[in-house]
Amino acid sequence: MSARAGQCLIACQAWLIACQAWLIACQGWLIACRGWLIACRGWLIPSRARLIGCQGWLIACQGWLIACQGWLIACRARLIACGAFLFACGACGVSGRDEAAALDRLVTAYRQAESSHKPAHARALEASRCSAADVCAARAACLASATATADGLTRKHAVEVALAADPPTPGDAKALALLGELTGAEARLAEGHAAVAACDRSMRELRKTYGLR
Repeated sequence: MSARAGQCLIACQAWLIACQAWLIACQGWLIACRGWLIACRGWLIPSRARLIGCQGWLIACQGWLIACQGWLIACRARLIACGAFLFACGACGVSGRDEAAALDRLVTAYRQAESSHKPAHARALEASRCSAADVCAARAACLASATATADGLTRKHAVEVALAADPPTPGDAKALALLGELTGAEARLAEGHAAVAACDRSMRELRKTYGLR
């Protein structure tokens, strides 16, 4: 169960408690009214009915106490319900905005990094977590671009290092293998570049939704 669903469940339970408390209060008021009626009847009948009147007053007081207890329980339950709703709404709003801001920082850092540092920033983006649906969608779009680009850069760098360390001769099997690796690296770079537009579009929507820069 998500945090938002849990908070909504708590709020619903609190409202049920409030309703039950209101019923208790109403029962208390009914008992109090009955007590007042008995008291009034007792005071209207002289002498021996005074005792009945006193009993009626006691019943009325008991009814008032029950009603007051019901009101107190109802007020406490309503406060719990309001607090749960406010917490749920506030937590969801803050969480979504915080996640969006964190993702924005990661994507910006990746974009501004030098090519040699982009793989590390791509791994940081991959390690990030999210719960809001729109943030997770933007993360997935940007991660697709960053992962492909980082893989392409890593493979291309490996080819360059191999060529510098031991330059192959033309027609050598090693040269053919490095050429194939370089071709694969270029394909991954092209894949990452093609996914940039989707990332940019998702981040623009995210910044607009949460009021980020």
